[in-house]
Amino acid sequence: MRPEDLWVETEGYGGISKRDYDKYFLDREVAYAYKLGKVTKFEEPKELIHYGINHAPQSFVYIR
Repeated sequence: MRPEDLWVETEGYGGISKRDYDKYFLDREVAYAYKLGKVTKFEEPKELIHYGINHAPQSFVYIR
């Protein structure tokens, strides 16, 4: 959808400021977001390294 419309839908969940969001989508006509389905919350948090990830991804990362 248009970045402006997507902001209205996701501003409370995206974990990004409006300023950074606007900067990221500057001069773009279309923006995408993922809506998560079933999410598992672990009783004890797991470190990313447990999944072979050394740092938090900027947008996505493949997990084996």
